[in-house]
Amino acid sequence: MQEENPILSKPKKLVEEFFSLAEEDSRRIVAELELDTQLINIAGEVVKPRMVNGAKCNLRLAAVDGSRCPSPSMKVGVGAAVVTAGYMVAEGGSIIASDYRAKTFVSKASGRELKLATRVATLSLERKMALEALKWNPDFLIIDGSFFYPLSMAIYAQAPPYIKESVQEAHRDTSKLMDSGKAVGVIKRSSLRAIEAELLLRGKVAPDHVRGLRDKFILDVLMPERSLMKYEDFATENPVLLSLFLKTLAAGGGMDEALEKTRRQMTDVRRAQGIPDVELKRSYVRAFAEPPPFEVEHPPNFNVEDFAAKILPWCNEATGLPLLLDMLDQDIGVERGLMEAYVDEVHARALDKTLKREALKSLFKQLNPEKEF
Repeated sequence: MQEENPILSKPKKLVEEFFSLAEEDSRRIVAELELDTQLINIAGEVVKPRMVNGAKCNLRLAAVDGSRCPSPSMKVGVGAAVVTAGYMVAEGGSIIASDYRAKTFVSKASGRELKLATRVATLSLERKMALEALKWNPDFLIIDGSFFYPLSMAIYAQAPPYIKESVQEAHRDTSKLMDSGKAVGVIKRSSLRAIEAELLLRGKVAPDHVRGLRDKFILDVLMPERSLMKYEDFATENPVLLSLFLKTLAAGGGMDEALEKTRRQMTDVRRAQGIPDVELKRSYVRAFAEPPPFEVEHPPNFNVEDFAAKILPWCNEATGLPLLLDMLDQDIGVERGLMEAYVDEVHARALDKTLKREALKSLFKQLNPEKEF
């Protein structure tokens, strides 16, 4: 049975308004897409993906991922948060090893500090699990996301000492992963805008015509299935630098000035947070025609062509990502319901350990009764 359009259940005046607005919005979207298409055509003159020939081999692959609650549970007296991480190792498509860890926070810290602490703890726990996974001697070790997660200098300067120490420890562990020559980062939520920045520096796009289009959107159009795109094949600067340069430029100033300012800022962040001065490379891999390509980050000595050829047969047709990473993501995800269940469990156990039950109940009340978290 077909469900009724919910718009039609509203008063006639609202229905007329919605359909009128839909017509206007559709025209606006089409106009924007036409401008996007013009930019993509210009990008196609510069970006030239390479075709990849890959066949299934007896690959030993490891994947590491971590997760944290969408936002800490903030009560009147305390805040609570959950962090998880795990790894899987597969050989020839069969799981041969896996392990998982969890960490929790119960703290009187502010919501902002607790959220930062859980973010850093997730990174730290992921890196510890990645070092454990390396003991299985995989051909490749996939970590979820970028190698380093530098905090803005303003946030880092205000962070408590224990958070700063955790950041630097995680970066030391990450350096060990880089030195292994096996680690590669798969970035699911790609936000780079380096292609348009490169076109701008080459004079192919005017400064007042910059659209801020994400590289992933551009490459979804330009990359055929079973292909590889390496930024180093066309970009004159590191793609992360190029992407940040666009933001700096938008704040005002000339292009040369914005580029040098961005370079200085990146250097300052690296030095302050213990990030090694190694220029990591970025590439994109596409396995199938329908799912979008995925971004990868890798050390300079990492053979990304070999990785692309060997990983393509082990990618998920639904997401386009390495299947092992998708499987692990399902296992370690911390959903809002899990966070709620954990807080309830802590509450129940705490009540069993005290005679001051009424006072303890007050600590577990919501700060905002209208919101569950």
